Amino acid sequence: MPYYEDFGRDFHYYYKTHKAKGMVQAHLHPCYELGIYLHDSPNSAQIYGQELFLPAPVAMLFAPFCLHKNSFEFKKDRTEWERAIFYFGDEIIEKYAFAVADLNLGQNRIWRLNEKTIREFHEILDMMNRCPLDSVEQQLLFLLILRRLFSMTDEEIPVASIADSGGYISDVIRYMSENLSEGLTAEGVAAHFFISRSKLNKDFKKYTSTTFHQLLGEMKMNKAISFLKKGVTDIRKVAIASGFENENYFFTLFKKRMGVTPLQYAKRYREEIARKGSYYDPRMVSSKWGMSLDF
Repeated sequence: MPYYEDFGRDFHYYYKTHKAKGMVQAHLHPCYELGIYLHDSPNSAQIYGQELFLPAPVAMLFAPFCLHKNSFEFKKDRTEWERAIFYFGDEIIEKYAFAVADLNLGQNRIWRLNEKTIREFHEILDMMNRCPLDSVEQQLLFLLILRRLFSMTDEEIPVASIADSGGYISDVIRYMSENLSEGLTAEGVAAHFFISRSKLNKDFKKYTSTTFHQLLGEMKMNKAISFLKKGVTDIRKVAIASGFENENYFFTLFKKRMGVTPLQYAKRYREEIARKGSYYDPRMVSSKWGMSLDF
């Protein structure tokens, strides 16, 4: 089942090396995701069901609300691989309009990375990893990477457009994300897009491999988590703002899903921030919290 993660409208940087075979579960975000994969083993990507077998290394830019996943095959077990992931939304685009206004960010894109580019990116990432996490310094270095990629027209790999490989479903998911607190139903969303509920359900399943209600539940839970991480501890307000029917239903569902109560989750998150002294997302480091890497 795909999962949904909301990293906000600004900027988040995530860097890691792995020593395992890997597959990233199908997922989507309300922001852009740029992945830099610097290992020398083949990659494969799936974008709205379109399967792409890619040379390595590559860089992949996924547009907001685009369902995608990646997998990596290695010549031997425990091969080390390296990735840098950037999440960025409207706030960062507006903030640095002078640097991105001429870039066509609205589409999914994939680039091959040659030896020269790999060396350049290693140098930039090395500098980024010495800067405060998600700082202005990291953002400016990210812009260097982004602009370098968009200059590599000869290295770009054709990808089906959103209209060809998902169509209005991206718009449906965006609408769901922006109206979670409005008590969304499949009937209401179908009516908003002037289609029948049966067509919505059929197309939704085809392009996301899940149902409308399953993804809606994922989006509600992720929204609730984001409120708790921001320090909102009024459970009734969190439940209503996230689109849950009532406080009791949200509490029961959250504890069943996460293994702790909402307030316990918020407390643990604050403790980890205090202990680590930097941006911390427990979902990135533990499968208990919905980690996306299935090793």
